[in-house]
Amino acid sequence: METIQAIVGQRAEDSLEGGGQSTLTSYLGSGALHVMVIADASVAPVPTAYALQATTSAIVASIRRSPVPDFRQRVQDAFLAADAAVRNASREQQLTHTTGAAATVAVVHPGGVVMGSVGGGRAYVWLNGSVEPFLETVPIGFVGDGTTKPLIEEFPSPPEEGMRVLLLSSATYRGVAGKVPELMSRHEPQLATIRITEAARRRGCLGALASLILECQPIGPGPDLPVLDGPDHRPAASLEVAGIRSLRRALPRRERARGGIWLALALSLAAGSGAAILNMPHSEPSEPDATTADVTPSTPMDTTPAAPDTLAEVVATDIGFEDTAPPVAPAEDLEIRDTFYRLSVKEAAKLLKKYILRRYRKVGKRVFMDLDRWVEVHANRHVVRVLGEALNLHLRRRSRAWVSKTLSRLAQRGVRARR
Repeated sequence: METIQAIVGQRAEDSLEGGGQSTLTSYLGSGALHVMVIADASVAPVPTAYALQATTSAIVASIRRSPVPDFRQRVQDAFLAADAAVRNASREQQLTHTTGAAATVAVVHPGGVVMGSVGGGRAYVWLNGSVEPFLETVPIGFVGDGTTKPLIEEFPSPPEEGMRVLLLSSATYRGVAGKVPELMSRHEPQLATIRITEAARRRGCLGALASLILECQPIGPGPDLPVLDGPDHRPAASLEVAGIRSLRRALPRRERARGGIWLALALSLAAGSGAAILNMPHSEPSEPDATTADVTPSTPMDTTPAAPDTLAEVVATDIGFEDTAPPVAPAEDLEIRDTFYRLSVKEAAKLLKKYILRRYRKVGKRVFMDLDRWVEVHANRHVVRVLGEALNLHLRRRSRAWVSKTLSRLAQRGVRARR
């Protein structure tokens, strides 16, 4: 079966009017199957966070595990599973009111793209300079009401290099109607989701927004498919998108003025620069040096590079990162190394948060100096992933500032290498 490589950008931003989280994006990409999900709980009588989580997790798990070869049937079954999951979660929470979420789904497979929605949301496919809209109906019902049937449509053309699939929540679509072709095609996926959010806010959309873009890369295994051989001994997914999810929460949760939006955009670009590093082409992994794993250019540098248009384009250069745990000579660095290299990136990010809190009580700001020294020597893709995942946690102000600054500094190292 053919392998589809892709670059993904996703963004879920809370309402500026308060009320907590009401949108959620989810993505699963592996081999020939790529699942995109957007959920919006604001359409339900009583929005709840667990309805968002139950909807997205049930849809992704159902599509992934289904043995049915018909992808239209898979999507339909996934909505049924999500509806049951939301109602079961309501019973477990012993709630008497009705809750749920609107959901928009896209499944990219070697035969084409299957899209479905309940309760609203739009889908678009951009190919060869033209945009084709899907799921253009009046929103009805929501996942969890037990009655609404999903609307399912299909783009039957096999994925091609450069093809993009865009999902928008209903509120986001209302804010960018008429500008979708321009917004989804001018920038790379990570930056395009930010531009979409900006455009919706400029048009006065204060509610929760969500967007998710997938861009197909050359079909097949390809020489640029990275192979990670980290301490967890798990094969790498076909996509380098782990750090992109950190963009979802890079903006402050409560922005009360447009000036705050621009400030938040600058912070998100700093975090997104680390994610951009993950999407760069890499050379074949080599054995790390006896003491260091420095960032070095893998190909000769162009002496007259074209002026980059965006920050993500600036850092998108050939940089070789080693993913194996680097040897550490100083005894004081052993704890930092053990913190970063755990069974999973999420676990490492949580341990990093705890490490900073514990060490800050003892040595104060020196903990950040120790981390800077270690990261400067042992920076690699795994370290960037851990830092990106840490941005999704509820960090303290000093910890979040250090993580964002470190990701930005790693991106700047890429800029200097290009020059």
